[in-house]
Amino acid sequence: MRSTDTNKIERVKEEALKLIVSKGYHGASIAEIAKAANVSDGYLYRHYVNKADLVKDIYRSKLKDFHDFIYELLDADLPFGELLKRLIAHLFVIAKREPETVQFIFMMIHDHDFDYPRSRLLALRDICTKLLERGKRDNTIGEKLTAEDVLIVVFSLPLKLIDARRKGVFTTREATSTDLDNITGICLNALR
Repeated sequence: MRSTDTNKIERVKEEALKLIVSKGYHGASIAEIAKAANVSDGYLYRHYVNKADLVKDIYRSKLKDFHDFIYELLDADLPFGELLKRLIAHLFVIAKREPETVQFIFMMIHDHDFDYPRSRLLALRDICTKLLERGKRDNTIGEKLTAEDVLIVVFSLPLKLIDARRKGVFTTREATSTDLDNITGICLNALR
Protein backbone atom coordinates (compact mmCIF):
# COMPACT_ATOMS: atom_id res chain seq x y z
CA MET A 1 0.00 0.00 0.00
CA ARG A 2 1.36 3.41 -0.96
CA SER A 3 1.78 6.10 1.63
CA THR A 4 -0.05 9.37 1.26
CA ASP A 5 2.03 12.44 0.51
CA THR A 6 0.25 15.06 2.63
CA ASN A 7 1.92 17.88 0.67
CA LYS A 8 0.41 16.53 -2.55
CA ILE A 9 -3.02 16.20 -0.98
CA GLU A 10 -2.85 19.76 0.35
CA ARG A 11 -1.78 20.99 -3.11
CA VAL A 12 -4.73 19.12 -4.63
CA LYS A 13 -7.11 20.78 -2.14
CA GLU A 14 -5.64 24.24 -2.78
CA GLU A 15 -5.91 23.88 -6.55
CA ALA A 16 -9.40 22.41 -6.33
CA LEU A 17 -10.54 25.32 -4.17
CA LYS A 18 -9.06 27.85 -6.63
CA LEU A 19 -10.64 26.16 -9.65
CA ILE A 20 -14.04 25.88 -7.98
CA VAL A 21 -13.94 29.56 -7.05
CA SER A 22 -12.97 30.58 -10.60
CA LYS A 23 -15.08 28.08 -12.59
CA GLY A 24 -17.82 27.04 -10.18
CA TYR A 25 -18.47 23.64 -8.67
CA HIS A 26 -19.72 22.16 -11.93
CA GLY A 27 -17.09 23.89 -14.08
CA ALA A 28 -14.04 22.41 -12.36
CA SER A 29 -13.32 18.85 -13.44
CA ILE A 30 -11.20 16.22 -11.74
CA ALA A 31 -8.86 16.28 -14.75
CA GLU A 32 -8.36 20.06 -14.42
CA ILE A 33 -7.81 19.78 -10.69
CA ALA A 34 -5.26 17.00 -11.15
CA LYS A 35 -3.45 18.95 -13.85
CA ALA A 36 -3.33 22.14 -11.76
CA ALA A 37 -2.00 20.16 -8.77
CA ASN A 38 0.52 18.34 -10.99
CA VAL A 39 -0.82 14.88 -10.13
CA SER A 40 -2.55 12.22 -12.19
CA ASP A 41 -6.31 11.68 -12.26
CA GLY A 42 -5.61 8.23 -10.86
CA TYR A 43 -3.84 9.75 -7.87
CA LEU A 44 -6.97 11.74 -7.06
CA TYR A 45 -9.19 8.70 -7.44
CA ARG A 46 -6.97 6.75 -5.02
CA HIS A 47 -7.84 9.32 -2.35
CA TYR A 48 -11.33 10.48 -3.32
CA VAL A 49 -14.26 8.56 -4.77
CA ASN A 50 -15.19 11.53 -6.98
CA LYS A 51 -15.09 15.32 -7.15
CA ALA A 52 -17.93 15.64 -4.64
CA ASP A 53 -15.89 13.61 -2.13
CA LEU A 54 -12.89 15.94 -2.62
CA VAL A 55 -15.02 19.06 -2.29
CA LYS A 56 -16.69 17.72 0.87
CA ASP A 57 -13.25 17.10 2.34
CA ILE A 58 -12.18 20.69 1.60
CA TYR A 59 -15.45 22.11 2.92
CA ARG A 60 -15.27 19.95 6.04
CA SER A 61 -11.72 21.04 6.89
CA LYS A 62 -12.32 24.76 6.23
CA LEU A 63 -15.50 24.81 8.30
CA LYS A 64 -14.00 22.71 11.08
CA ASP A 65 -11.36 25.39 11.71
CA PHE A 66 -14.05 28.08 11.89
CA HIS A 67 -16.32 25.96 14.07
CA ASP A 68 -13.43 25.21 16.43
CA PHE A 69 -12.83 28.96 16.77
CA ILE A 70 -16.50 29.51 17.69
CA TYR A 71 -16.38 26.71 20.27
CA GLU A 72 -13.35 28.45 21.83
CA LEU A 73 -15.38 31.66 22.03
CA LEU A 74 -18.26 29.79 23.63
CA ASP A 75 -15.91 28.16 26.14
CA ALA A 76 -14.57 31.61 27.09
CA ASP A 77 -18.06 32.41 28.43
CA LEU A 78 -18.14 35.84 26.82
CA PRO A 79 -21.33 37.91 26.80
CA PHE A 80 -23.25 37.27 23.59
CA GLY A 81 -22.55 40.71 22.07
CA GLU A 82 -18.80 40.36 22.54
CA LEU A 83 -18.86 36.77 21.28
CA LEU A 84 -20.74 37.86 18.17
CA LYS A 85 -18.34 40.72 17.51
CA ARG A 86 -15.31 38.43 17.78
CA LEU A 87 -16.96 35.85 15.53
CA ILE A 88 -17.64 38.45 12.83
CA ALA A 89 -14.16 39.96 13.25
CA HIS A 90 -12.72 36.49 12.66
CA LEU A 91 -14.76 36.17 9.46
CA PHE A 92 -13.37 39.52 8.31
CA VAL A 93 -9.81 38.33 9.03
CA ILE A 94 -10.36 35.14 7.06
CA ALA A 95 -11.85 37.16 4.19
CA LYS A 96 -8.74 39.35 4.13
CA ARG A 97 -6.18 36.57 4.59
CA GLU A 98 -7.92 33.82 2.59
CA PRO A 99 -10.46 35.44 0.25
CA GLU A 100 -10.77 32.29 -1.86
CA THR A 101 -11.73 30.26 1.22
CA VAL A 102 -14.61 32.60 2.03
CA GLN A 103 -15.69 32.61 -1.64
CA PHE A 104 -15.55 28.82 -1.70
CA ILE A 105 -17.68 28.49 1.43
CA PHE A 106 -20.14 31.09 0.17
CA MET A 107 -20.42 29.30 -3.19
CA MET A 108 -20.91 25.88 -1.67
CA ILE A 109 -23.54 27.15 0.78
CA HIS A 110 -25.52 28.46 -2.20
CA ASP A 111 -25.02 25.46 -4.50
CA HIS A 112 -28.21 23.40 -4.43
CA ASP A 113 -26.42 20.30 -5.72
CA PHE A 114 -23.77 20.27 -3.00
CA ASP A 115 -24.48 17.75 -0.27
CA TYR A 116 -23.02 19.22 2.94
CA PRO A 117 -20.95 16.92 5.13
CA ARG A 118 -23.19 15.66 7.93
CA SER A 119 -20.52 16.31 10.58
CA ARG A 120 -20.45 20.03 9.70
CA LEU A 121 -24.25 20.29 9.66
CA LEU A 122 -24.44 18.75 13.11
CA ALA A 123 -21.68 21.06 14.40
CA LEU A 124 -23.44 24.09 12.91
CA ARG A 125 -26.72 23.12 14.57
CA ASP A 126 -24.94 22.66 17.88
CA ILE A 127 -23.17 26.03 17.55
CA CYS A 128 -26.41 27.85 16.71
CA THR A 129 -28.18 26.20 19.64
CA LYS A 130 -25.37 27.24 22.00
CA LEU A 131 -25.33 30.77 20.58
CA LEU A 132 -29.10 30.95 21.10
CA GLU A 133 -28.76 29.75 24.70
CA ARG A 134 -26.00 32.30 25.39
CA GLY A 135 -28.01 35.11 23.83
CA LYS A 136 -31.11 34.22 25.79
CA ARG A 137 -29.10 33.88 28.99
CA ASP A 138 -27.78 37.41 28.43
CA ASN A 139 -31.23 38.72 27.38
CA THR A 140 -29.75 39.68 24.01
CA ILE A 141 -31.86 37.34 21.88
CA GLY A 142 -35.64 37.51 21.80
CA GLU A 143 -37.56 34.73 23.51
CA LYS A 144 -39.41 33.66 20.34
CA LEU A 145 -36.29 33.26 18.22
CA THR A 146 -34.83 29.87 17.35
CA ALA A 147 -31.43 28.40 16.56
CA GLU A 148 -32.40 28.62 12.89
CA ASP A 149 -32.95 32.38 13.28
CA VAL A 150 -29.46 32.62 14.81
CA LEU A 151 -28.03 30.76 11.80
CA ILE A 152 -29.69 33.10 9.34
CA VAL A 153 -28.66 36.31 11.09
CA VAL A 154 -25.24 35.51 12.53
CA PHE A 155 -23.77 33.80 9.50
CA SER A 156 -25.71 35.09 6.50
CA LEU A 157 -25.45 38.84 7.10
CA PRO A 158 -21.67 39.04 7.64
CA LEU A 159 -21.01 36.64 4.74
CA LYS A 160 -23.30 38.68 2.49
CA LEU A 161 -21.37 41.84 3.39
CA ILE A 162 -18.07 40.12 2.60
CA ASP A 163 -19.44 38.86 -0.72
CA ALA A 164 -20.86 42.29 -1.62
CA ARG A 165 -17.44 43.85 -0.99
CA ARG A 166 -15.75 41.16 -3.06
CA LYS A 167 -18.10 41.89 -5.95
CA GLY A 168 -17.78 45.65 -5.53
CA VAL A 169 -21.52 46.24 -5.15
CA PHE A 170 -20.86 49.52 -3.32
CA THR A 171 -17.15 49.34 -2.56
CA THR A 172 -14.27 46.89 -2.62
CA ARG A 173 -12.53 48.21 0.48
CA GLU A 174 -11.68 45.84 3.28
CA ALA A 175 -13.92 45.79 6.32
CA THR A 176 -13.02 48.33 8.97
CA SER A 177 -13.69 48.51 12.70
CA THR A 178 -16.67 50.74 11.87
CA ASP A 179 -17.99 48.04 9.53
CA LEU A 180 -17.49 45.49 12.30
CA ASP A 181 -19.45 47.63 14.77
CA ASN A 182 -22.20 48.25 12.18
CA ILE A 183 -22.73 44.63 11.13
CA THR A 184 -22.54 43.46 14.76
CA GLY A 185 -25.19 46.04 15.67
CA ILE A 186 -27.39 45.00 12.75
CA CYS A 187 -27.15 41.35 13.81
CA LEU A 188 -27.89 42.16 17.47
CA ASN A 189 -30.92 44.24 16.47
CA ALA A 190 -32.20 41.49 14.21
CA LEU A 191 -31.97 39.00 17.09
CA ARG A 192 -33.90 41.10 19.62
